Amino acid sequence: MKTRNLWMVALFLVAGSAGSASAANNVPLAEMTAPWLGLLKSQDAAVRNAAGTTLGNIVRKHPAAASDLVRHMAAEENGAVSAEHERLLVPLAKESPATVSAFIRLIRDRGTNYRARNFGVKVLSQVGPAVGTPEFVDAMAETYCPVPGAYLRILRAMGKDAAPILAVGYRHPDANVRKWSTIGLRVIGRTEPTIQKLLNDLQAEGGLLLKLRDGAPADRIAAIDALAKMARTTPGTGTLLVSFLKNVNDKDVLAAAEARLVTLGRESPEAVAALVAAVRSRDNYRGRFVALKALPKVGATLNCKETLDALGDHYCPVPSMMRRILLAAGPDAMPVLSVARNHANPDIRAAAERIFQAMPKPAAAAANPTP
Repeated sequence: MKTRNLWMVALFLVAGSAGSASAANNVPLAEMTAPWLGLLKSQDAAVRNAAGTTLGNIVRKHPAAASDLVRHMAAEENGAVSAEHERLLVPLAKESPATVSAFIRLIRDRGTNYRARNFGVKVLSQVGPAVGTPEFVDAMAETYCPVPGAYLRILRAMGKDAAPILAVGYRHPDANVRKWSTIGLRVIGRTEPTIQKLLNDLQAEGGLLLKLRDGAPADRIAAIDALAKMARTTPGTGTLLVSFLKNVNDKDVLAAAEARLVTLGRESPEAVAALVAAVRSRDNYRGRFVALKALPKVGATLNCKETLDALGDHYCPVPSMMRRILLAAGPDAMPVLSVARNHANPDIRAAAERIFQAMPKPAAAAANPTP
């Protein structure tokens, strides 16, 4: 029987490595995974590991299979076998958002027993930044008793890598998410200086934003300086600064914001993304005004996904503003234009081609002219 199982595994591995898309389309996913899920119960470690490896490959190609894999492995009662599953699932979760999502749902499910929930916590505690999905943050709103504590254990294990999750959670509209994020910041901050600094900055952020809106001009400029400095280490502060400019009407303050955002944008992709979002915004005229001046000066960080996406925007002022920004950026805009000219979206391709053709000849000649 053992030899038969090993031959069966070998044959399936050969078939799985081929990864035929046509076969996956013809066979329901549940039927494809069922034999492998059954082999996870084998008494032979080689068979279990082969089955686990193949299931992991299936999940990489068919994310919908992640939920069944996670639940079957979490249900294992044998400690040694559970440890095998844990070793397989940690690297899978680092590259598979569907697997992270399956664990979040497992932990949140009221029908999950302590052992299975603890298994989920152990795996996610080793995954690192990949855990920080919007779903994880939203799940911190859960009020079912063991769940928030489970998420807090994961965050504690992540240490300073938990900073982006905690920053988003601290600003979250749900009171429970804010509460548990604040608890996480305080608990982790006792031993992790990065998190303690994050807590201090987040607590100061609200007061600075109020000063930016209501203070005297000198106080507003000082608030911009402080927020721009804070944005270098605090996730989300750069985005808040740009979005908050809609509340500012003093020209000197907006000029100060422009200067700080140029410097910040050269080292912060988040700030560039926020400036591009301001260009595309329908209610942040003043932020758009600052972005129009700042973006041509940020250099290489202009070449990002947000800039590409904005080239396909049909909202009236956006196409002309992106044209002005990229033309003003000159050679710094060439990498993103080269990518945009080969984009799958025809609107992005057409916009990039028009901008490319309007470029001064020396700048255009420096780019790859092949469309």
